[in-house]
Amino acid sequence: MGFLKTAFFTFAALVAASALTAPMQGAARPLEPVSPVGGEVVPLLPDVQKTVLAIPSLDERIAYFKANKDDKDLHCGTLHRSSRPLVFRFRDPGNKKGPSWNGPWKVFIGKKSDLSDARVFVVWQDPSPGPNDGDAFDPKAVHEYRIEVEGANLEVGARYYWKISCRRRCSMQCCPSHGCERSKDIAETPVSEFRTEDMAPRWIKLDGPKIFNVRDFGGRVGLGGRRVRQGMVYRGCTLNGDSQTGDIPGKIRLMPDDIVYMTDVLGIKTDLDLRTTGETGGLVVSPLGKDVNYIHRSSQSYKWLFTDKDGGKAMADNFRVFCDKANYPIYFHCSGGADRTGSLAWVLNAVLGVSRHETETDWEVTFYPDMPDANPGDWRGEHHFDEGFGKYGDADTPWNERIVLYLKSLGITEKEIETVRAILLEPATTP
Repeated sequence: MGFLKTAFFTFAALVAASALTAPMQGAARPLEPVSPVGGEVVPLLPDVQKTVLAIPSLDERIAYFKANKDDKDLHCGTLHRSSRPLVFRFRDPGNKKGPSWNGPWKVFIGKKSDLSDARVFVVWQDPSPGPNDGDAFDPKAVHEYRIEVEGANLEVGARYYWKISCRRRCSMQCCPSHGCERSKDIAETPVSEFRTEDMAPRWIKLDGPKIFNVRDFGGRVGLGGRRVRQGMVYRGCTLNGDSQTGDIPGKIRLMPDDIVYMTDVLGIKTDLDLRTTGETGGLVVSPLGKDVNYIHRSSQSYKWLFTDKDGGKAMADNFRVFCDKANYPIYFHCSGGADRTGSLAWVLNAVLGVSRHETETDWEVTFYPDMPDANPGDWRGEHHFDEGFGKYGDADTPWNERIVLYLKSLGITEKEIETVRAILLEPATTP
């Protein structure tokens, strides 16, 4: 298979590319979709990550990493903080001599069956025939195209629709407005349906090389079997580098397309920055732009949530950000998206009734298997949560209710807790 390179049209570019979704001139040559079709379930997480997430206890997870320290798939760094590319397969039934379409291929993916809400991805593919997934190319068979799309950032447990189209180009590499006959030659698949695997986290892949550990906070099951809404809260690393002087903000890490994607597609309205004043260097406007509400609050993590009065106050103030529906969608972060971000996420998960196992793995997945500012063997930091929150309630108090009592000790009211639950939990489903 030739070299694949994927990019997507941003919201602004979609306007300019509206001709792609306009009715084609004449009949398009039909391509046959192979996979995913018929509601097929598509995995979003690497298999090795799913294996780790399924291990029931912290001790067993640590033991698994230590016992498999030479496993290159397990210790592969950033693979554990990204999603799998989507693989689409289709055939050209009218051609048994190998690929005759050079691309670029346009991949439409949306939640509506008419694809009126679709994002459009562009895939450039080497037109050379060649093997598919290790199988020798058979010139007598109907050739199967295989296209990968990266950075789709699809929700977990959701239904999606897709189609692929390609327009021939003349020697002038023309656009449709050029009007040559060759540009009217279109091939496309019918619309097909698939579902994404129902397993969090939903990783968010961005283009900035120093943007990592970004994921949707939602997708897990909370109180009463109600799912935590996706597309409402995102967590991750800082969007600009930490200040080197304490008074000059660090450089923005986002690429231009990242900013458009986070503001126009994800719709981020609030940037909640948990870093210290020294780390922000006096930053007053979010790297996402002046239209995003920037809230900076120096925050604490782990034992300092309980031993530092400012740590508790910051936690209460941060929690109240999530009580105001006008703030959503929210992106919250510290520097690496690990400790301070993880501590706030731990509290939010507990309030929403997410299981202890899912709350632990949501915190730990930041460190699988390593991270620039963390020691993967030091997952024992979780004991700070047990010791601190364990002081609230009695022996019969469930662990998540202990965290609710902690918040109430900081002045958070029952009404505020119920407000956050109403905003972030999907409605209960009826049988």
